[in-house]
Order: sequence, then C-alpha cells, then structure tokens
Amino acid sequence: MQITGNRYLIDSIPVVKIPNFAYRNNGDLTFSDVTVPWGLKTPSFSNGAAFADLDNDGDLDYVVNNINEQAFVYQNKLYEPGQDHSERQNNFLRFRLNGIEKNKQGIGAKVILHYDGGKIQYSEQSLYRGFLSSVEPVIHFGLGKVAVVDSVIVEWPEGDVELLRNVTANQVVTIQNKKDRKNNPVDNPDFLSNSSPPNHLFTNAAGRSRIGYKHTETDVIDYNLQRTLPHKFSQAGPGLSVGDVNQDGLEDFVVGSSAGYRTLHFLQQADGTFLRNERELTEDNKIEEDEGLLLFDADNDNDLDLYVVSGSIEPGQSLDIFQDRLYVNNGKGEFALDKDALPDTRSSGSCVRAADYDADGDLDLFVGGRVIPGKYPFPAESYVLKNDNGKFTNATAEVCPDLKAPGLVTDALWSDFDSDGKVDLILVGEFMPLTFFKNEGITFTKLNNTGLENQKGWWNSITSGDFDKDGDMDYVIGNLGLNNNYQVTPAYPLKMYAKDFDGNGSIDPILACYQKENIDADLKKLYPVHFWDELNTQSPKFRKKFASYKQYGKATIDQLLTGGEREGALILEANTMTSSYIENLGKGKFAMKALPIQVQVAPVNGMVTDDFNNDGNPDILMVGNDYGNEVFAGRYDAFTGLVLAGDGKGSFKVIPSAHSGFYVGGDAKGLSRLSGAKGDLFIATQNRDSIKVFSKAKQDNRLEIRPGPLDYGADLLYGDGRKERIEFYYGSGYLSQSTRRVRIPKGVKEIVLYDYKGQTRKISPLR
Repeated sequence: MQITGNRYLIDSIPVVKIPNFAYRNNGDLTFSDVTVPWGLKTPSFSNGAAFADLDNDGDLDYVVNNINEQAFVYQNKLYEPGQDHSERQNNFLRFRLNGIEKNKQGIGAKVILHYDGGKIQYSEQSLYRGFLSSVEPVIHFGLGKVAVVDSVIVEWPEGDVELLRNVTANQVVTIQNKKDRKNNPVDNPDFLSNSSPPNHLFTNAAGRSRIGYKHTETDVIDYNLQRTLPHKFSQAGPGLSVGDVNQDGLEDFVVGSSAGYRTLHFLQQADGTFLRNERELTEDNKIEEDEGLLLFDADNDNDLDLYVVSGSIEPGQSLDIFQDRLYVNNGKGEFALDKDALPDTRSSGSCVRAADYDADGDLDLFVGGRVIPGKYPFPAESYVLKNDNGKFTNATAEVCPDLKAPGLVTDALWSDFDSDGKVDLILVGEFMPLTFFKNEGITFTKLNNTGLENQKGWWNSITSGDFDKDGDMDYVIGNLGLNNNYQVTPAYPLKMYAKDFDGNGSIDPILACYQKENIDADLKKLYPVHFWDELNTQSPKFRKKFASYKQYGKATIDQLLTGGEREGALILEANTMTSSYIENLGKGKFAMKALPIQVQVAPVNGMVTDDFNNDGNPDILMVGNDYGNEVFAGRYDAFTGLVLAGDGKGSFKVIPSAHSGFYVGGDAKGLSRLSGAKGDLFIATQNRDSIKVFSKAKQDNRLEIRPGPLDYGADLLYGDGRKERIEFYYGSGYLSQSTRRVRIPKGVKEIVLYDYKGQTRKISPLR
C-alpha cells in the first residue's frame, strides 16, 4: 500500500516542461531573447549546462543535462571545422593556462585583454558554472572584427604576471606560469604604456581634506507599520548642506543624522582641511531623523541659519518627531534652536528649498512632504512657508492649494523655467510626473500642458543647466532606473492600489506590475508583486481569498481585488523608470529623453552640474543606489557614480568610474560641490558608510563668481554672440545643497546677474 500511495502522489505531480532560454548581449547593457533563432526552444527538465569547443573550430558549443531524458548537445554553427580564418566575420582568442604543480589549470588566474584604442576584456579562470556543472579549462574571448590584440596580461594567483604583446586572433594560446622568470613586467615603467586608461578627472581628497566621518543609523523595520511597503523610508539619509557658516570666506558643510545621533557640521580651515565644530548642533539621543538640510539667511542678519527637515517613519513615535527645526546662527558658526520660528510642520518631509518668490527681500521656503507613517502611499503635507523677519507662516492655502498635497515629494527646485524673471517651482517624487508651478507674482499656478504631465516615475532628484546652450534652463532628473523586476513601459506601467481593504483602520498598499501569463504569451497581465505571505501579514483578508500558494500565484490583480473593493481606493501608476534629460522647449513646454543605459542600472540620487572636463559645456556628476529596498527583491547596488559629459547640444557621453576616478559604490545619497581653499571639493554621503570626498585632478583656473544672497540667476554672454543661462540655488539634488558660487567657462565676455526683484547688473570677468 505504501508503494501504491507514493506512486499515486508521483503520478499526480503535473508535467510542465519548459524550454531553456538564450539571451544575446547587444553590447549596450541590454540583451535580446534569441531562444528561437538559436534553436534552443525544446521543452525539458534541465538541471545543468556547460560550454566547450567540442569540435575545435573556435566557437563554443553547448551541453545541457536533463532529468530522465537524454542530454542536449548543441553544435555552434558560427564556424565550420576547417573553415578559412580569413573568411570569418567575428574573431576569437582562447587561452590554455598551465599553472604550478598544485594548481595546474591556473584556477583563479586573471586574463586581461587591451585592444582597439582602449577597449578591455577580462576573465578569471574558473571551471564552475551553474548547478553541478563545469566547463572546459580554456578561457575564451570573442573579438569581433579585431585581428590583433595589443596586449594580454595574465595575473597568476601566486602573484606572478605575464605580458604578451600583439597577439594574433583566431588561435589557442598556451601560457605557462614561469616561476623562474627574472623580471616582472609590472616593474617596467613602460608596462602597458600603449593601453593605459585616460587621465582621471577626479582624485580622492578625503585624506587631504581630513574629512573622516562615517554615518551611523539604528536599523528600523519600516515593514512593521506596513508589510507591503516597496522600500524603506528610515534609510533615506544622510543629507548634506554647504555654506560659509562662520563668515571667514571659507565654505563649510553640515551632515544630517539619524534619530538618536548628532547633526554635525565641519568647518573649513585656510589650508583646505576641515575640523568638526566643537559646538555641535544637537545632542546625542535627539528624537528626530534628519532629512533635507538648508543653509540660508533666514533673518536677514547676513549669516547663514540652518533649516532641518524631520522625516522617516519611525514606528511607535508621536507626531512631534516630525516637527522641522530652524537653528539660528550667531554669526560665528554657533547655532541655537529657535522654537518659535516655524509653524506646525509635523509632516514627515523630504527636502527644503529657499527663494524669495514674492520679491519682498527675504527668503521664503518650500518644504516637501514625503510620506504619512502607516498610510503610504497617501501624500504627506507639503508647505510654502512665508518669511516675515525670520518668523515663518504657513502660506500654502493662499499661495497655491495644489502645493498642500502634491504627492510623495522627493526633491524640488526653484527655477525660472519660463524665463519671465520670476522664479518658479518644480517638484519630483514617487508616482509623480515632473510637476511645474508657474509664479504669478504672489501665487502659483500648476501647469497641466507641459508635455510631461503623463510621464510618471519614481523620481528621486533634479538638477539643472543650460545643457543645449539656447538661453533657458534644462533639467536632468534621477529615477529608479531599469535594473529591477518591474520592467515598466508606458504600455505596462507599475500600479499601486491603496485603501483600508479590511476595515481595520490601517492602509493596505498593494503593488502590481505586468508579467507574461506563460512563456508563450504575447500579452502581459497585471499581477500583484507581493508574496502571498506578505499580503497575509498585511491583512488576513487576503488569506481567505485563496486556498493555496499555487492559486494565489495565478491570480491577477482583478482576481485579488474586485471592482467593488477597488472603489474608493487611491490608484497610482508609474509608467517610466528611466533617469532622463528634460529639454526646455520654451512657453512652458518640455521634451523628455532617457539618459544613456549606464545611468539606468540603479536609482539615481545626488547630482551636481558643472563643467568637469573644461570643454565649456555643462556636465553632470551623479551617485545612487538604495540598500533599503523591499527585502525579497533585494537591494539596488549596481551604481558606482558616473560623470555625464555634456556636448552643449543636449546629449551626454558616459565617463564611468574606472575612467573618471569618481567612485562611490555604497548606498549613496547626497552629493554637493563645495568651494574649497585648495580647489573645489565634491562630497558624497552614504547611508551607514563613510563620506566620500573628491577634487578635480587638474587645477581649475576658471573665474568663480559669488552671487549675492538675493541673486537667483545670470546670463553668460560669449564673445561669439552665444548666451547661456545659469541659476544659483538654495538646494538642488536629492537631500543636497551645493555652493552657490559658480565657475564661469572660458570665452565669457560679460555676465548679467538677476535678482528676485527683477533687477539686473552687469559684471565683466577678469582673467
């Protein structure tokens, strides 16, 4: 009976064979499904695969092991045995490594190819591939049209190095680890002189500047409030703010901190080093979580005061932890909390930005609301705070009611996008379009026909520049990127449904994305993203709907939520996840273009605009990642920082970390430029990691102008008749504030400065 019972169970297991997949590398970090054209679409129970050049013709053949079935052996038809090498369209180069006695196959050896004017290929000798599989002990490279490789470096695991020059393609090269070699090629100063990387734009300046701060944070489990959150909010910082706080002519900076830790500021010395201010802003065990920071003159006494946004969703706390704070400067860089300066701002916020929007001679504020704890994705309250002699009132209702709850705001920018002489407001955020508010004098009007109102993303940050040099401001905005499970397109958006579905008083957010019903389906259906256990933890209502994991796994969002249940729910969508360039077309119209694919590998956070390669065109420096992503999907950690070199026409060339020297590989957040005594510094913060500091590798001799506190922009007039617009910001980029000092490109003959009142003055740059 036991045998019969087991046989019954085995026979009841469904037989669902599926084909294996093949993806062709397109050479631009994208892949194309070539399962069918490559002849691999045979359903099977495959559990192991390996590759080898079985017929010694120079291409890789493919072997797949199957359960209860014969193995598949696929012959690669790229080349035929005995084919004339001269007739080949694509070339190859293979290496057989003979190691020392204890490692004859050279396991762990690294082979690096340099060829074709700076291209590099790299491989490490390892025989292990996938499940219970190993490959041939030969390293294989495809070379395309390249017939000769300039140099080949073999780094043996024992520390020896082999160098080969001018290696001809279409051969198998055997390399012996010669332990008796007399000279190591890396000791030769001419080693790889023909293929060395270009000069770096940046150099690490943390040691020279003596900035040695590491962010600390207590791990908070945001999912205890709402199990189906897509990411954490308590891991959003630290923010960063730059300004001369002690009026010595040298710029300093402030770093935000987590709940329970001190907000710190660092003072620049005459030699370009920094000291931690002994009179610190806050004490240990402060209850607030710092988000956005802003140094600005709140009370018109000619020194910089500090506004700190309180945010996060610390569980089990009162609303008092979300009250923002204004610290007043005594002119010597010593700050004191002014408890009476701000109205009630007990909303979990993100950013704070300053501008004299009403042209009355003092700086007013916009404070972005991020999230309502326990009620995501309903938007938190945002504020327009009007300045009256250093005391602020909530003027949102009078100025623009649409700004009270514009969305899940992550960043904002005061910018004159229509060039009418009045500073406008631009917002970005999660499940939001790029949102423009036009300054009408003392009120704002939300623009609804910008050309971008339907482009909704998970926007994190915004920076600006006249990237096409046509005399108006363009923008670059950081998004989630494409390296995620959602695979969002305009036709297949990511959707969020939020409501108290079970009537227990808490909001239940449900995220859904489009997926194929099966591998043969042409159309996609909308399925919930969450695991069944996640939904059950959020609400027992969902457990009652399905009898098994299998049943839930096949359920679309329409089967999870009926039409009646969706009635009254907040429904949001994101239909573009690409970090993008926004071209200003004039008259309140804009066009969006995705940035290069290398930008799309992870979320983009802090950004800075400047001319880093001194070619006269504005470039972008950016950092990113998010280690606080939903735990089952895993963290976004593919970004190491990038330089986007502008061409002055609205296009950008990627300069990766290996070539730029700018590397920020952790959970990077803020990024700011600081005018240093020994040259500009670029400071990046990382969550639970050290601050990174960089300077330009070559001295920057461009003129630096220092605008007045109420100057907001300038026109740069070139000798050849061109005009370029720049603006001076109190805050730009994710949780960041850079210096308002601007370096002027060569060739500028005259500068016309604009202030918030519309007054202009001209200055001539001195060389």
